[in-house]
Amino acid sequence: MIRNISNCAVWLAGALMWQAAATAPVAAADLGGGPADRIVEDAPPPARGWSLDFSVNGWLPWMKGDAVVPGAVQDVAVNLDVAPTDVLGSLDWSKLPVWMSYVELRNGRFAVFNDIVYAALSDSAGFEGRFLKGRINADVELAIVELGASYAIWQSGGTGASATSAIDILAGGRYWYQSLALDLAVGNINVARSGSIDWVDPFIGLQLRQTVAPGQSLLVRGDIGGFGAGSDFTWQAIAKYNLELRRIGSTTIDAFIGYRALSADYTEGGFQYDAIMHGPMMGITSKF
Repeated sequence: MIRNISNCAVWLAGALMWQAAATAPVAAADLGGGPADRIVEDAPPPARGWSLDFSVNGWLPWMKGDAVVPGAVQDVAVNLDVAPTDVLGSLDWSKLPVWMSYVELRNGRFAVFNDIVYAALSDSAGFEGRFLKGRINADVELAIVELGASYAIWQSGGTGASATSAIDILAGGRYWYQSLALDLAVGNINVARSGSIDWVDPFIGLQLRQTVAPGQSLLVRGDIGGFGAGSDFTWQAIAKYNLELRRIGSTTIDAFIGYRALSADYTEGGFQYDAIMHGPMMGITSKF
């Protein structure tokens, strides 16, 4: 059966070549014997459609600023000065201690994205004074969830994710959640206090995507927000260098390093939070 099909294919190809040879002189004669000029239009490249980037990353920030936590008798002012080593040493392994991820879904110039930062911290310390001796335990949960969209207002050297240079305008919302549980033991007296607060900050910003070499790219992003709807003011700045590690079929595995800074100034009732988190970040991205 296969041999018969092969014979038919050879016969058909020969017939088509004989027909082309027979008609070529006729076409030349119709044009006065000179070569026929042909205009061939390049077909547009096929649309790639949607692409997906999924990143798992680590961010080790310093935290500096001030916070005021309302109390039953009086407000408590806290000076925040936390180093990355303090964060790592206080991760609460009795639950999910940390999760940081970024997802981007892109089609041409348009993209939607989601960024998650979550950490559960637990720490304790003893204290001793002239008349008092005790211990305080603190459990803290922090979640920052970002959802937004971007559109390339300028690009060159390609389209969408394949553009070698692009400037995106972006907008979205950033959800903040903070909870604090304190357990104070002084002698035979135990006092427990807990509370949480959350808010949403709208934001707008710009993003630059630049290919610097094959398999290497830079991303620089800045945004501002709050505007009194959530925080009085918030801002963020990110710079990342991306390096392609390996291609597996249509999937690309990349690694990146960078730096991220995020600040918010929020006041609600007696609660105040005015701090900046900044530090290095690194991670792995799978591109589908």
